[in-house]
Amino acid sequence: MVGVMAYCRACGDEHPPEFSHCPRADASTREGPCGGSIGAYDVERFLGGGGMGSVYRATRRADGELVALKLLRAAQPDHDDALERFVREANASRSIRSPHVVATYECGLERDGTAYLAMEMLEGRALHALLAAEGALAPARAVRIATEVLEGLRVAHAHGVVHRDMKPGNVFLRRLSGGGESAVVLDFGTSKLLFEQRSSPLTPAGTTLGTPYYMAPEQVFTPALIDHRVDLYGTAVMLYEMLSGALPFEGTTIPEILMKACSGAPVPLAERAPGLPPALLEVVAKGMSRGADARYQRAEEFMAALDGLRLDASGPRSVRPPAGEDAAEPDTVRISRPV
Repeated sequence: MVGVMAYCRACGDEHPPEFSHCPRADASTREGPCGGSIGAYDVERFLGGGGMGSVYRATRRADGELVALKLLRAAQPDHDDALERFVREANASRSIRSPHVVATYECGLERDGTAYLAMEMLEGRALHALLAAEGALAPARAVRIATEVLEGLRVAHAHGVVHRDMKPGNVFLRRLSGGGESAVVLDFGTSKLLFEQRSSPLTPAGTTLGTPYYMAPEQVFTPALIDHRVDLYGTAVMLYEMLSGALPFEGTTIPEILMKACSGAPVPLAERAPGLPPALLEVVAKGMSRGADARYQRAEEFMAALDGLRLDASGPRSVRPPAGEDAAEPDTVRISRPV
């Protein structure tokens, strides 16, 4: 006989009634948005946590559309700074129209100080989950994923947005209705808006944003002067990882990893993945060049190099949209505060 279970507001599932702490959401089972409403959305269940908040499956009441609702809690440290970065993510994402960048619908602020960001609901899994399950990918598949990521970055860079934290955790493999998958870039919360003028920068002097394994050397040495080429570096590291199932720099501490990335040489990809075409090895090596000027200078250039490899009968397919499709004037999401 199945015992009585209790509804958990933290994750939307049921737990034994003696549970007071939700193991999924790492929060009290009696506190949380599940089963309630935020803005125009009914919150259903917890999907996962991120660096800036938690993401929930929700339904828009007006039309029943499923969305991913990202919440930023008011109680976290440095809330004002985090809130500004949260709105930045909304603005950055909303301005970018591409099938390879997650779509953002709305940003709002509840009376209790909870900020929310409504985004399209994606079905599939994150790239880091795929790599954890499968290790190295077939070269043609790895190149296709990298090409789609670069297409998303191409559109972002055209709008003056640099992601700054390209890694497998920020790439989602959307499951397509007809079968197959399509890479989507997530989480512009650390983005740098190249055209933006700020009186008080969100990133103080001497601090960096990014994930050490995927950070370009200039993100460590001159973070205030970085440009779009750091995203191309991070994508090249992801391609190395997809092809080999390993990372190019080894270390047991963050300083050790950063020191090797900034002054050492990566473990040769040919050693990690014997049998790869020399041309592919050259493309990855150029993408991971320590100096920004030695790398591919634009996403289009990197994509062209990958497309020229022709790893299968048809080669990596082009993902560039028709001319003018992404040239519309970008929208700006303005946070709506309760009156």
